[in-house]
Amino acid sequence: MIRMNCKAFLLASVLVYSCATAQVSPKDINGVYVQKENKNIYIQFKGSRFTFVEDQSKYEMPLYQCDTITYGEWKLDRDLLYVSSEEFLSTFFVNAQVNEKSTAQVDTLYFTIDNPIEAHYRKYKSKSRSIYYKLSIEGTGPLDEIFWKDFDTNRIKIYRPKGTILEKFEIKIYPKVNFGGRALIREVSTLEYEIKDKLSNFFEITIPELDYGYLSYVRLNKDIIRVMSKNELEWDGHTYLRKK
Repeated sequence: MIRMNCKAFLLASVLVYSCATAQVSPKDINGVYVQKENKNIYIQFKGSRFTFVEDQSKYEMPLYQCDTITYGEWKLDRDLLYVSSEEFLSTFFVNAQVNEKSTAQVDTLYFTIDNPIEAHYRKYKSKSRSIYYKLSIEGTGPLDEIFWKDFDTNRIKIYRPKGTILEKFEIKIYPKVNFGGRALIREVSTLEYEIKDKLSNFFEITIPELDYGYLSYVRLNKDIIRVMSKNELEWDGHTYLRKK
């Protein structure tokens, strides 16, 4: 009799758990959940998308350059939410738009690099730079001395030895120690660019994706959030309560 009661109790527990889980649907998840320990941090679910945010407007001094910690898609499986960052954040290659020109100074190579971080420097007339570039140039001729040189500027001038024919180049971007991001990645690279006109010696390079957020977004790949109820989530040891 005791064994039967135990089995009945276990079966009842499973049924209760199953019913409770079945009551939570993707539609129920939509909304904003605020971290219990820090009211400035919240997760917003809308449709199949989520945004993880730290609102810095309430801080006396902002901690980072970007409020958004990460964003992407989520899926519900019973009482578990699987969250993954935006797909383009899974790679550390950024697209570059290149405009080629030829100038009269054929013995000099010019590279100007523009992106939202450089725009920030211009806007606030900042003299302190938080990123630097590495430039690699491939071609024929005496090029050894300009392979993978570091440049602490976005306006690069390089002596072009006589007889040099350029074929392609690549740029790597590195954050400095003063960057101050959350989950700072160490290196970002453009794809190799093949030069169309071998006579070109002036290259205007625009990297629209390269902003403070891209370098410091947290990268998630099916990270698990436990659904405690429609109004409560648990993630990485923190409790998140639905905003009323």
